[in-house]
Amino acid sequence: MTATMDLMGNLVLGSSRQFSGFNIQVDESVVLSIWKRAGDFFPKLREQSLTDFIKSRKVRIGLRPYMPDGKPVIGPVPGLSNLYLATGHEGEGLTLALSTAEMVADMVLGNTPHVDRAPYSVQGRCCLFNVC
Repeated sequence: MTATMDLMGNLVLGSSRQFSGFNIQVDESVVLSIWKRAGDFFPKLREQSLTDFIKSRKVRIGLRPYMPDGKPVIGPVPGLSNLYLATGHEGEGLTLALSTAEMVADMVLGNTPHVDRAPYSVQGRCCLFNVC
């Protein structure tokens, strides 16, 4: 569960993970679960009625691309010079952002890698680019 405040002072609660492809329909049971879980951590929230919550809430939905093997795709696209991918982090995008940025920067600058890049390469993992 996450709980933060936005720049306007609104409480922002999350999060969930559903492997539903490109479906971005709101699942009310998930929203309710997030609300109830937040109440476990912040008992004061239980004082707000669910009806008031439903009237004032805003639900944000985003897709979380992932790869079947669970590893993100990070690296140059074969045959397309100067094009790099950094995708497929699923729900770990923020957590892995700094290490991914360092990997991509090292690739662009031609620096010696700090980690084995092979498990994250585009080559052999992304059929979209005909490199399987």
